[in-house]
Amino acid sequence: MSKIESKVIGTMNEQAIHLIRLGNNKNMSIDIASYGAAIKSIYVPDDSGKIENIILGYDKIEDYMSDKKVLGATIKPYDNGISNVSFVIDENTYSLDNNHGFNCN
Repeated sequence: MSKIESKVIGTMNEQAIHLIRLGNNKNMSIDIASYGAAIKSIYVPDDSGKIENIILGYDKIEDYMSDKKVLGATIKPYDNGISNVSFVIDENTYSLDNNHGFNCN
């Protein structure tokens, strides 16, 4: 039997950030934050049945917000489009194809 739980773990710009837990009847579950769809934890039983988290993550949602490497995020900060069809990483400018006016989606 599947199980879904949700709770508010913080706010950003006056919007609630939820932690959603999806679980199954084999004692496995995954915790996903609504902020960046960050995978916060995956719990699985080991060979002796002890349930362990196998994901590297932060304890507090605020740490995910300040993390420039977006640890655990499945959606990056620019998934809604990149304006002016370019971006900069380490002082290198990367140009993209404009597939949405002057933007890239």
